[in-house]
Amino acid sequence: MRHLKDLPRRFKNDFQTGAPKDARGPPATSA
Repeated sequence: MRHLKDLPRRFKNDFQTGAPKDARGPPATSA
């Protein structure tokens, strides 16, 4: 669950950029 800690900051960072490559990654499940 350590990746969950990096999810918020990573998701937020990718969300601003559009999350093109992360859109199908873990963020997509959280979104």
